[in-house]
Formats: sequence, C-alpha cells, structure tokens
Amino acid sequence: DPMGRKSIMQLLQTLHDEGKYTIIMITHDLNKAELADHVLIVDQGKILANGDSRKILANQELFTKLQIAPATGQQLKNNLVQSGIEVPQEYLTTGEMIKWLKHKLN
Repeated sequence: DPMGRKSIMQLLQTLHDEGKYTIIMITHDLNKAELADHVLIVDQGKILANGDSRKILANQELFTKLQIAPATGQQLKNNLVQSGIEVPQEYLTTGEMIKWLKHKLN
C-alpha cells in the first residue's frame, strides 16, 4: 500500500537523519536506493557494485548491462540530456531533479 510505504520511508529517513541508527534495507526499487548512503548491488550471488550510492546510481553502464531501469530522477535527467537540455552533473536523485526543474521553470 503506497501510503504505508511512504510512512515507513519517512520514519526510516527521520531515524537516519538523527544519526542514531544504521539502517539496512534490501530492495529492488532504485528509487528507495536513492535514500541510501551506501549501495551494494548483487546479481546471482555476485557483488557487482559496492560503494557510495551517488556514484553507483549514476553508473549508466552498470544499469544498461543489468537491464535495469535507473531510478526516476536519473531517468528524468537522461531524458532531458537526450533532448538537448543541459543538466548539471550534481543533480541525480528524484528530489534533486524536482528541485532543479522548479528552479528552471521559475
């Protein structure tokens, strides 16, 4: 249920932001992985990527190889770049892309 997932993710984000807990989450949803500091990608029991989430989530070659669609923010960025719109490198996550688009449209 989307509302339940949203509530749980907000709680996990709050706990993370308070710095009191280490949170380990297993997901196939790259939009959830955007919230992580560290990402580990495993395929068929083999570690394919392990490190800083921003570096891994920006690795288009990896996602193409695995035939995995990138997170929504990265997909949006890719579509804009393919359309000839220059997007600064530092914008990656869905939240960052929304913030950047709002700024560009104002």
